[in-house]
Formats: sequence, C-alpha cells, structure tokens
Amino acid sequence: MRCLDPRSLRPIALLAGELLAVLLATHLVAGLLWPAGASADTVPPPTPPTLVWPLDGVPPVVRGFDPPAGPYSPGHRGVDLAAPAGAPVRAAGSGRVVYAGDLAGRPVVSIEHSGGLRTTYEPVRPIVHRGDAVTYGTLIGTLIGGHPGCPMAACLHWGALLNGQYVDPLTLLAGLGGPVRLLPLDGHGRRSGGSARGLAVVLAARRWLGTPYVFAGGDARGPTTGTEPGIGFDCSGLTLYAWAQVGVSLPHTASGQHRLGQPVPPGREQPGDLVFFHTSGDQPDYYHHVGIALGGGLMIDAPHSGAVVRIEQIWPAEYAGARRY
Repeated sequence: MRCLDPRSLRPIALLAGELLAVLLATHLVAGLLWPAGASADTVPPPTPPTLVWPLDGVPPVVRGFDPPAGPYSPGHRGVDLAAPAGAPVRAAGSGRVVYAGDLAGRPVVSIEHSGGLRTTYEPVRPIVHRGDAVTYGTLIGTLIGGHPGCPMAACLHWGALLNGQYVDPLTLLAGLGGPVRLLPLDGHGRRSGGSARGLAVVLAARRWLGTPYVFAGGDARGPTTGTEPGIGFDCSGLTLYAWAQVGVSLPHTASGQHRLGQPVPPGREQPGDLVFFHTSGDQPDYYHHVGIALGGGLMIDAPHSGAVVRIEQIWPAEYAGARRY
C-alpha cells in the first residue's frame, strides 16, 4: 500500500476503508502492505551521515545548489561558500580520501563517507593523500582563489553525491551549525538555489529518519499514534510536521497539501518543496503520496506500512509535480 490518508478517501470507499482498518489492526493483510517486490523484511537504504561546515565558522553561501535536468545539462552541482584565499578547508564528515590532486586542471579533494555519500572540495591545495582516513574537521588543505563563477575573491565549491546523484550538501548539515547566510544574489544574478526556509524543512524531516510509518500518524509536534500499532508518521503527517517547523500549517492529506502553495516547474524543484504522486487510476484531484524534495532526484518520505522515514529516489512513473509554500 502506498501512503494513503483515511481522511482523503472518497465516500464511496468508506466501507472498504473501515474493513481495511480492521484488517490492519489485526495484522491479517501484512502481505498486501508492500509494493511489488517488497516485503516486511525490506531494509531501507543506508542513511547518509550528517555533515559539518567544511570551513571555519558559518560561511556565506554565495551560490546555491541548482541541480541539472540531466547528466550533461547546465546547472550548479554543489554550493559555493565565500572565504579568503588560504583559508583552511576541513573534512565535512568521517571517511576516506579517494582523490586529492588536479582534475581537469582543478585541484580537488574527494572523500567517501558511509551511506553511499561522497563529498568534493575545490579549488583546494591538498595536504591529504588518497587512502587517508579523515574525521569531522580534519584539515584537508587550503582554499585557492579564482573559482569560476565566484563573485568573491575566493570560493569553496562544495559538492555531495548520494548513491551517484548530486544532492545539496546544505541539506546534510547537522542543524546547519548556525543560520545559513544566503547572499541576496549569486554571480549570475539569481537567488541562491534552495532557501533557508526550505533547508529548515529538510532538516526537520531528517531528524526523524528511521521513524516507523504509521497510517494517519504525525502532527505539527512530531510522530503520533494512528490506525496502526506504534508511533510514527504517514506521508502527509511527515510533510505537515516539517513545514509546521517554519510556521506553515498544512492539512493532513496529500491531496489537501497539493491544493495549497505554488506549483514548481518540472526540473526546478528545490530542497523543502513537496513532491506529489498520482496514478492513472486516481481521481484527477487525488494524490496518494507526498514527500519532501532533497534535490538530485531524491526525497525524504514515509512511504508505506512496514517502512520507515527514509531517503529514496523520487518515483518517476507516478511523479505528478511539486509545490512550494
């Protein structure tokens, strides 16, 4: 079963919904609760580690994450952080150096972390070598000036790939380490990709990674009981909680949330936007699932009974657009 909220079911389905609730409560339909090919023993993908700033203090973000529409499309596959040339650059998390040197004429350091995550840092004069183990805050090199597109004298381009997909590294920060300072416009006359409010929404949801899915669970204060045993979130419960942390009140149905906010053009989703899902058998105004965009084709969601709040790919076959609040 995909994430469905009992309050969004059509009146004609009320009897079936009541029967389903009884069956859920008695665990008689466990075999029906998983998408094709899944089971109650399905293990969620590894959770990526939480990162810290790669520069001392809380650096200004002068150009934000702007994910490309395709592998070879234009975009900005990371964030640019302002700092003086010669500033120390540090590992954002524990891992192992997999590259340190020139790459296409640019001095780059790349670190492989747990959970399918890799971070990159450029232009950096490295003091580490391939194979070196690092931890949070390990000095890996010094910043060099002249990064292309940087409106300042020097910028650190900080990138992150999660399971081979580019993601916004700011969404992986531990509590952001302080308020994110987004300069009004980047070097291309655009606002930084990903607002501070959107990042706060993502961080609010990330706090609950690993929390069980519970049908009709979750409110503005966190996980709650629902129509299944335990405490947790369903899909719209997680999204309403995350947006409530930045002062936005949303209803506890995916369809109700879709009726609010502003539509986001395809391919322009930013961290914190809500992404919605619809199948051909659904009514035109009915959405059976909602998640929180991370960028890079990924989302945080509470997908179905038996699963947990997790990071996964946006479901392309059922994707029906995004909204921003």
